[in-house]
Amino acid sequence: MQKFKVNISEGVSQIVEAENEQEARQKVKAEIAKGAISPVYDKLYFDYETGVNYKDLRSKLGRAETSKE
Repeated sequence: MQKFKVNISEGVSQIVEAENEQEARQKVKAEIAKGAISPVYDKLYFDYETGVNYKDLRSKLGRAETSKE
């Protein structure tokens, strides 16, 4: 198996072992589909310096806060 670097978005990539580029992309898509438990998903949707990178989630989290919080 070869190692492929799959670019996911600007500044986010993943190195994957696969038989070809297409299989490597499929593996990365599967990792992202797993959701928040995936380190790739974490890199893609959250920046520990600037916060949530996904505007819809950011607005939903903002509306979830109450004055008591």
